[in-house]
Amino acid sequence: MKFYALLWGIIVLMSQSGVWAQQVPITIKASELQAESKKHLGNEQYWPILSNLATYQAESNTFLIKIDVQKKLSEFKQEAEKVEKGRNLYFNLIKNGAKVFASKELTNYDNSYNLFQKAVKDGVFDTAINEAKQLDASLKALKIATETNRKEAVSAILASKTGDVFKRKGIISNWDVSEKGDLYQEQDGIKTLKKSYAKLDFTDGSFVMINPETIATVKTSKIDKLSNTSETEIQISDGGLLASLSAKSRQSTEFVVKAADSETRVNSSKFWAEKGAADRVTYSNYEGEAIVRVASAEVMLGKDEGTIVERGKEPLPPVKLLTAPLLTWPASDSLTYDPVVYLTWSTVSEASRYEIEFSPSPAFTYGIKRYESKTTSLKVDGIEEGTIYIRLRAYDKLGLRGTDSPNYRLLKNKDTQAPALFFKNGLSQDYFTRNEQFVLEGITEPGSVLKVNQTEVNVQNGGEFSISIPIQKPETPLQIEAIDRSQNKTTIQKRVVKIQPEQLWKLNWSTSTIGEKIRRAPIIQVSGKAYEPLLVEASVGTKVFKAECGQSWDWALQLQASGADFIHIRFIMKKTGEVIAEKQFILE
Repeated sequence: MKFYALLWGIIVLMSQSGVWAQQVPITIKASELQAESKKHLGNEQYWPILSNLATYQAESNTFLIKIDVQKKLSEFKQEAEKVEKGRNLYFNLIKNGAKVFASKELTNYDNSYNLFQKAVKDGVFDTAINEAKQLDASLKALKIATETNRKEAVSAILASKTGDVFKRKGIISNWDVSEKGDLYQEQDGIKTLKKSYAKLDFTDGSFVMINPETIATVKTSKIDKLSNTSETEIQISDGGLLASLSAKSRQSTEFVVKAADSETRVNSSKFWAEKGAADRVTYSNYEGEAIVRVASAEVMLGKDEGTIVERGKEPLPPVKLLTAPLLTWPASDSLTYDPVVYLTWSTVSEASRYEIEFSPSPAFTYGIKRYESKTTSLKVDGIEEGTIYIRLRAYDKLGLRGTDSPNYRLLKNKDTQAPALFFKNGLSQDYFTRNEQFVLEGITEPGSVLKVNQTEVNVQNGGEFSISIPIQKPETPLQIEAIDRSQNKTTIQKRVVKIQPEQLWKLNWSTSTIGEKIRRAPIIQVSGKAYEPLLVEASVGTKVFKAECGQSWDWALQLQASGADFIHIRFIMKKTGEVIAEKQFILE
């Protein structure tokens, strides 16, 4: 009896829960059509589907839902639930830029949705369910297109180099000589030799300095066009690099450095990473913070902290970096006429060795010469004329790179007959600017009188000077004179050239043109006159053509235009990678 009572209870529960309710025809009142639509189809608005599929019984003003119809209703309900769920994703994709980045896919989805709504309104089951299934596919295409097109791959630029630097296009190509101004895209590799350095600049203002004997790859370099944020990932195969993020890029960039099995998320204006033998990686962080992760283990490095990652082990807890050694010079500036310089510095406790760098750049981005010493003194031969910057650091017994000393400046004078005159703006005869003011900076012999176009300029105690010059003409000549206490004079002629975008678009085409419409031809030649610091880049379909402006500022490109619809021309600053002008031409 207990068994039959239990069985009957189960039967009642199953009947009440609707498990068996779908196995027999169902009769509903016409007045309950919308309520039953919500029950069987998930939404009252789908009542035309139920109305058309069910059999209307006029004598009783009821609808009969047969068993085969119930199966169709169940199928429709499942697809309709996907449609409703998909609408939430649809509106999120709209917020994430689908109208801009996936307009075609958005139109396809909207068309399918309208057809689905119409089929529901007309009560056409087959059309409605087919459009519901199509909506699922359209929504997936919309999501992929939005996420793909929203993020654009951008190129890093070889901003400066010392010695021989090599580039590998992709991961299986050969290594070719890389020149200043070359663009590095995702998966491109960079290699330096024993005495060479390289500086890669990224569009967000961050950069990496590649040390000698290093192989690294730009794994990721993307910009999110909606949020204006960037993603950068550098993989170190061998050697070391110094990564630097500007204050702006630290807020908008996800910068990752990978080496061996470790991954580091960098939010720092100065971060050092080096991969040595047996996959031993050392990290030193000097500003901000960096999170070093190996598998599930991670450590956070604060200011002036480092760690080591060895194969198969977790990162060491943060280690305090060694303080910087200091030169024994009485001042940070020194003047010499001797090609040999002797350096001595303070001892750093627990230092295993010292590293000394010379560079004509105060940021140490080019012309770098590096020396090592296990003692606290060094003799350096062959000091060249000009301003030389010197900095020092200590390495501890773990091999962690310590903090850098302040920059020391050595002015190597050419001779005693006239004051030296050097410019931080560079050695070029012409300087280029896009601004209404140009700041001329340099250094001369302390105590000298300096004049720029007959206007006397204040010279600081260390010989530094700076003057802001208004630029009102396309070309502004500069005459710079430095007169020492003995009235010896050095005179240098320079010229400031203002970059004018309108000059860039005075183009000569090998085929006829009307405005921005170019007559189609298999080979099209285009030339013009730009400015020496610019790189000209033309995109034709999937092909990219580049040309540098010569000393006469002339440039020319021969374009293979077969199969393309547009020619996109850009003018790019070689040093920074900044696009200063761009225009698209239509091939007809």
